[in-house]
Amino acid sequence: MIKRLFQIFKKQVGSTPRTDLKNAPPDNSSPETPLIPEKDYYIDTNGLYVFTADYLKRRGYCCDNGCRHCPY
Repeated sequence: MIKRLFQIFKKQVGSTPRTDLKNAPPDNSSPETPLIPEKDYYIDTNGLYVFTADYLKRRGYCCDNGCRHCPY
């Protein structure tokens, strides 16, 4: 069930780079690279998946979605 929820989460968040971001560098994490719990994301008290600043820095650009730990 967790695997299925993660697949849904990836689909909702989007596993393909957004094309409307100007000057966005390529995504440093490929869809084949598994996310590491507690290093790349955690689940908050409301059950939401939250990306860590470390993951967002590796991704390399701001998605303009107001991520909680956005370093940009």
